[in-house]
Amino acid sequence: MCRGAFAGIFGAHPDFAKIDWDKAEWFKSGRPWQPDHAKSLAENGLGHKNVIRFRTPGLTGLQGSCS
Repeated sequence: MCRGAFAGIFGAHPDFAKIDWDKAEWFKSGRPWQPDHAKSLAENGLGHKNVIRFRTPGLTGLQGSCS
């Protein structure tokens, strides 16, 4: 799910290639959540107006802007 879809959206970010997707912390509408990357968005229980967010441990943003 994320590797293909997010590459088109976030791929230009200089840290994108450094993301360890196995350690990413996922949130669905503000609550901890673990997606199944082999399934579609609908199969992961995502619907209209759900918000997906993820944290990338070890990465601190452009020039440490998120540290």
